[in-house]
Amino acid sequence: SKEADELLNHIKDKLNQVNDYSVNVEVSVIMDFLKMPKSKAELYFKKPDKFRFHSNNFAILPKAGIDFNPQKILSSDYTADIIGDTLINSSLISIIEIIPDSDSSKFDSAKLFVDKNELLIKQIILNAGEGYSIKTEFNYDGQKQFALPSEIMVSLDFKEPEKENSKKRRSKIPDSFKGEIKILYTDYKVNQGIDDSVFFEEIENSEDKMNDNK
Repeated sequence: SKEADELLNHIKDKLNQVNDYSVNVEVSVIMDFLKMPKSKAELYFKKPDKFRFHSNNFAILPKAGIDFNPQKILSSDYTADIIGDTLINSSLISIIEIIPDSDSSKFDSAKLFVDKNELLIKQIILNAGEGYSIKTEFNYDGQKQFALPSEIMVSLDFKEPEKENSKKRRSKIPDSFKGEIKILYTDYKVNQGIDDSVFFEEIENSEDKMNDNK
């Protein structure tokens, strides 16, 4: 448990160096029930939790995939333990299991595959409960010192639990599905200062569109 906490603290130290960043993203969604072209956007983040992306076709971008941040897991109260070590592409990887201390957590458990030499998360398998799991694989290029990825692949596996007397959802999303979201990150600008107005602009634009639709 102590070794697991030490590894995760090193990663948190890297992430905590990031006060803000902007980056261009390209998103590809691969799902049987959803056909959509590649989408491009500009993503903005400012500590502690300000997030915004801007795109001409923002309505179809999967927000949950784009703003995925390991710090959301690491900032909660949890119990961590190393449950195994393995070699992946000649890198020594520790598998750390995280169990949230709070019943109100949005996930039941998580397995983090951590490169012990580079102190980077290479993969997260998140068990969100009720038949829903997310696997995220991370690749890194020029921003390793901040633990910011150059590419992530999010694999979704969802199975709607059967409940008695449950009503079918009026949705095009099937009860069970698998899919992938691939996100490429390019042209990072880290700790160059982002004004708060950048994040308010999204709210104002959303309100304008709602008024136009009335």
